[in-house]
Amino acid sequence: MSTTKPANGTANGTANGSASGTIPFADYMIARFKQAGVKQIFGVPGDYQLEMLDYFERDPDVQWVGNANELGAAYAADGYARVRGGLAVCVTTFGVGELSALGGIGGALAERLPVVHLVGSPRSPLQHTNALVHHTVNEPGQYQKFTKMSEPISAATCVLINVKEDSDLSLGDAFDAAITTCIEEGKPVYIDVPLDYNHKQVSKAALDKPLPKFGAPKKGIRRNLTDPPLGQVMDEVVESILDKFTAAKNPVVLADLYAERYGMRSVVRELVEKTGMRAFCSPTSKTLLDEQASSYAGSYGGTTSLAPVSKEFEAADFVLYIGAMKSDTNTGRFTTKVHGAVEMYIDRCVIGTAEYRDIDMRELVPRLLPFIAEAAKSKGLKVKQESVEDKVKAGTVLAYKTGVEGDVISQEWFWPRMAAWFQDTDVLLGEMGTAAFGMLPLALPTNAQYHSQCMWGAIGWSVGAALGAALAAREIDPAKRTLLFVGDGSLQLTAQEIGTMVRRGLCPHIFVINNDGYEIERLIHGPDAKYNDIANWDYTMLLPLFAGRTGMKHETHSVKTQAELQKLLEDKEFAKPDRIRVIEVFIPKGDAPHVLAQILQKKM
Repeated sequence: MSTTKPANGTANGTANGSASGTIPFADYMIARFKQAGVKQIFGVPGDYQLEMLDYFERDPDVQWVGNANELGAAYAADGYARVRGGLAVCVTTFGVGELSALGGIGGALAERLPVVHLVGSPRSPLQHTNALVHHTVNEPGQYQKFTKMSEPISAATCVLINVKEDSDLSLGDAFDAAITTCIEEGKPVYIDVPLDYNHKQVSKAALDKPLPKFGAPKKGIRRNLTDPPLGQVMDEVVESILDKFTAAKNPVVLADLYAERYGMRSVVRELVEKTGMRAFCSPTSKTLLDEQASSYAGSYGGTTSLAPVSKEFEAADFVLYIGAMKSDTNTGRFTTKVHGAVEMYIDRCVIGTAEYRDIDMRELVPRLLPFIAEAAKSKGLKVKQESVEDKVKAGTVLAYKTGVEGDVISQEWFWPRMAAWFQDTDVLLGEMGTAAFGMLPLALPTNAQYHSQCMWGAIGWSVGAALGAALAAREIDPAKRTLLFVGDGSLQLTAQEIGTMVRRGLCPHIFVINNDGYEIERLIHGPDAKYNDIANWDYTMLLPLFAGRTGMKHETHSVKTQAELQKLLEDKEFAKPDRIRVIEVFIPKGDAPHVLAQILQKKM
C-alpha cells in the first residue's frame, strides 16, 4: 500500500499504522461509534466497503448484524435508534446499495432518528480520474450523483474525498462534525468513505474530546450580533410561560412525538408529576407518558380520540405542547383544537403570535420545571386521583379484555385482549395500518415502549425495525420482550429480516394480522379492488424456512377464533421470550379499529 502525504500531520499518513499517535480511519470511526454507545452495525456487504467491514469484524465490542437487504438494514437502524435512545449505524455500498436504503433513511428523517448512513465508495484514484466502474450510472459527474440524492434527506453530508490534504480540516474533524449533527439534531447523516480511506492514518487525540450526549441541548448556537443573549431570551420565555400558566383555569400538557425522539421522557414525566397537570399523549407518542398514572388523560389526536378525551382537552385554556408534530396522521387529519398553546421544539418556542428562535426544549423544559412546579403549588393544582378503572368509567381509555366474548377475532376484541397480556417492560411495534391505531385508546404499561411509524408511514417498516428494536432491548435487559404486530401485506415487503432475527438469536413474538390484503388501503380507497389483494402465503411456514436448519428454537401458531388465542395467551410458557414465535391471527377482511375508520372518513 502506498504512502500519502500527511495533512498537517494528522489526516493522512502511512497505511500500516506506524505513525505515532495515529490509528486507521476505520478504527477512528468505530471508536466514535462505541463512545456513542453503538454495539450493532446494520448493513449489507458490498465490494466498496468490504475492507471497512474487516475493521468492524475485528473489534470485539461491536457486532456486524448483516441484513438481508439495505432497506431492511435502514429500518433496523431506525428501530435500534428508537429503543436505545441514541445513535444507530447503517452501512451500504456505493450506488446500488445506498439507493436501496434511502426509503428507510427518509423515514429516519421524517421520524427524527439519529441514523448514520455510512457508504463505502470506490478508491480515491478511481474517483479522481472519473473511471467508469461498476455501480456507477455511466453519466458525467457520476461520483457525485448519489451524494446529491441523499443530501435532501440528510442533516449533513460528509464526502471524505473532498477533505483536502492542505486543509486545516482533518478526516476526523469532518467525521466528528457529521456525527455531532446527527446526535444534536436527531436526524440522519450521510458519510461517504472511499475504500482506501479506511486505512489512512488519523490522529487519535481527537477521541479525547467527548461527543455530545443524546438528549442534551445543542451547543454553540450562532446568533446575529443584534440578537439579545440567548440566556436573556430563555428567561423571557420562562417568564411568559409562567404568566400564561398562572392565569389559566384549565392547564394541560400535550407531550408529542419529538419529546420522545429527543430523549425527554424522564423530564416530561417529572414535569407532569410535579405540576399536577392533566397530561395527554398524541397518536405518535404513546408510552412517552406513564399511562397508568393518575395524571394520564388519554391519547389526543382530533378525530382519532375518544369523545371524552377530546372534550377534556379542547376545554383547556393553556396547553404546554412539548415536541409538537402536526402531521395529518397525528392530528386526525388536522382536526385537533389546541387553545392557549405554548409550542416547544428544539429550535424555537412559539407562544401565541410570538416566536422565540434558538430556544431548545431540551434546555427549556428543565429550566422551566422548578418554576412551574412552584407556580402549580401556589395555584393549588393537584393531581386528580384516578385509577385506570376510573378512566375506563370516564371513557378516556378502553377497558382491557380478559376473556372470550365470541367466536370471530375482531379488531374491537383483539387489541384490548392483547393489552391485558402485555408486561411492564415490553417493547411494542405496530405496523402502519390497523396495528398502528389499535392500541391508541388503551392505557399501556408504565415502562413499556410503543413504536409506530405514522409520520413516514412505510408499509414493511416494522419487520426491520423489530430486528433493531430487539437487539437494543436485549442490550438493555435480556428478559425484555419484543412484540411485533404486522399486517400480512406489510410483512410480505420485508419478511427476509425474520431470517436475520434467527441468525442473531433473537426471540420476538411476531403477530401477523391476516386480513387478506392491504386493509388500510381498502379503507382509504378501493375496498373491493384487486390492487389491494396480496399473495396468499402460509405464514406458519416462515420459521421452518428461516430457522429449520439452524437448530434455533422456534414456534408457530395459527389462530382463527377468540378461544384459540385465549388459550395461547393463558399459557405461561408462551409468554416467555425463549424462542422466536410467529402467530398468525385471522381477522375478517373489512374490519378495522374504530379510531382508524374514523380518521379515514375525513377525505384529504
